[in-house]
Amino acid sequence: DDVCADAVLLSRAVGRPVRVQLTREQEHLWEPKGAAQLMDVRGGADADGALTAYQFVTRYPSNDAPVLALLLTGRVPATPRMLEMGDR
Repeated sequence: DDVCADAVLLSRAVGRPVRVQLTREQEHLWEPKGAAQLMDVRGGADADGALTAYQFVTRYPSNDAPVLALLLTGRVPATPRMLEMGDR
């Protein structure tokens, strides 16, 4: 996603078409493998070890995160967003 947006940004800067391509090595070095996540897990067990309570909350940007080019050009605001989505 970022490579396409970077190509548009660079093309507009130089006024002509450009090609942005990552090598396989670069892709695996720089590509995020997954979004950072925050997970809160709480639980309780009785004296026999049986589960009596469980709470799980997660927060992550999912695939709705804007590409860097949009943030750098001010096309989208750099403000945190939370989506109402199920856990993974």
